[in-house]
Amino acid sequence: MPSVKMDGAKGAKDFRLRAPHEQRALLYRLGEGLNETVLVQSATHTRVQSRDEINQIDPDEHTLTRDHLDIHQTILEVLKKYAVMGIQEDFPAYRASGWSSRMGKLLTVDQADYQTQHIFFDDNADDGQDCIVDVRDVVTGEKLPFEQVIDMYVVKVHPHRAILEPDYFVKLIETAVAKRDAEIRQAEQATPLEAPAGESEWEQLQRMPDQDYLMRTVLPVLY
Repeated sequence: MPSVKMDGAKGAKDFRLRAPHEQRALLYRLGEGLNETVLVQSATHTRVQSRDEINQIDPDEHTLTRDHLDIHQTILEVLKKYAVMGIQEDFPAYRASGWSSRMGKLLTVDQADYQTQHIFFDDNADDGQDCIVDVRDVVTGEKLPFEQVIDMYVVKVHPHRAILEPDYFVKLIETAVAKRDAEIRQAEQATPLEAPAGESEWEQLQRMPDQDYLMRTVLPVLY
């Protein structure tokens, strides 16, 4: 097998961590609310355990961002600048919550941003409340329903298929983008679809015909 180097050679994107003080970060979840998240960008910071210890982190040595809107924007800016960012999830908080899906791996999305699509790949993106990915609307802070985000913002990965099928992730991205396209078309139409009695809005959305993909930035996240 030929070696694959994601170092920017031959016009490809450079996926190396070239600026760890910006590209390396730890996320803290101090509670279920988006306003209780802290992002620490640092080349050397190691996770601390208490809120008091977080408050004692030296801002001259590490970059702390506490507002969730600023955190969302910071991540977008780093990805646009470097194409890759490594963020350590707050697993201790997830474990302490009794494995609550509301304290899982946080993914914030701006549903009004039609030019950017986040896609979170995870082998523990299981059904409903068992999904380890906590998807929140970055504006309202509300948790988005599993039925809405699955196969669009969150995609469950089967590791054996990822190994055996060379185009596995390409196909998953195509499916996720198509589903987001359908959601955007429905939002732009802003008219109810004719549907059988009792059919949910999401079932109506899934019946919509496929069209060409919209041009947007797709930001896959692998765990």
